[in-house]
Amino acid sequence: MTYHFYQIRSQSALPAPSGAAKLSLVCEEDPQLHLFIWLEAENQPSHMQFLFGEQVIEWRQGHAPQAFATNRQGLTSESLGRFKGVRSLQPEEDSSALAAGLAILRQGVFPAPFGDWVAQNLLS
Repeated sequence: MTYHFYQIRSQSALPAPSGAAKLSLVCEEDPQLHLFIWLEAENQPSHMQFLFGEQVIEWRQGHAPQAFATNRQGLTSESLGRFKGVRSLQPEEDSSALAAGLAILRQGVFPAPFGDWVAQNLLS
């Protein structure tokens, strides 16, 4: 399957006085797939988070991608407060979460220049 991503225009995408910005992309085929990219003043990515369901792949400049699960992982739709509160991230011990997320990203189609950034920082 191919996943097509598009950028969501928001206030956080506007550069701050320092030049930093946060970009948000969402998938047309699956609304549970999101990619957040933080840019430095030089308009280069310094941090990325790919959310797929309640799992996250995170990349920070100078580090390899890591997989995390949110504190909502495993909750049912009937769970009290399921869609409320802040998510916290716990490292995934099982490497299958990282492999699953990277497999989705490999099938992603991103508008320029996001595809190059994903390939260079998450898939390399």
